[in-house]
Amino acid sequence: MTDDLALEATALGEMFALDARDEGLLAEQLAACAAERGLQADRLIRGLAAGRSIGAALGVSPALGEALYAKAYRWCEVGRLDRALPLFRALCIVDGTVADYWAGYGLCLRTVDQPDLAELAFGMAAALRPDWALPFFHLAAVAATTGRDAESAALLDAFDARVGKLSDDPLKVEASRLRLVLASRREGGGGG
Repeated sequence: MTDDLALEATALGEMFALDARDEGLLAEQLAACAAERGLQADRLIRGLAAGRSIGAALGVSPALGEALYAKAYRWCEVGRLDRALPLFRALCIVDGTVADYWAGYGLCLRTVDQPDLAELAFGMAAALRPDWALPFFHLAAVAATTGRDAESAALLDAFDARVGKLSDDPLKVEASRLRLVLASRREGGGGG
């Protein structure tokens, strides 16, 4: 490893909480992957070490991210989440700091029956925007569909604490329905 990569590896290790051996391997792998694709490895590694997203480190413009998001959102509007899924996945890779990208990705993952990955995506959205109600609703729905009713109820409470006073919010209606499902399971002895 070159001296420049060694210096950058220290910053990468701190960013990803890696030990010295693993941070060196990460820097080498990033450099090799970037070089194979004709990218400037030093620019990528320095950008990541500086705390920038992968997209920003590679020089991807924010306008491109917004254009991809608009396209993914449009696919969702017309019910083509299969087309939106790869766009949201790319957006999360290019800039994993945007909660809306993670929420869109989670929604798509729910539709293709990948609850574990959907839960991770919604968890990222909630971590990035902790006062946003939407990911908490979807986390509650995933928990309910995977038999974790007590967790689902707690997540619905977290949703309620964030959703505000709008009584006509469609998610509030869906949350009420989910509460009825959970209550009926409790009365019937089912659920976790």
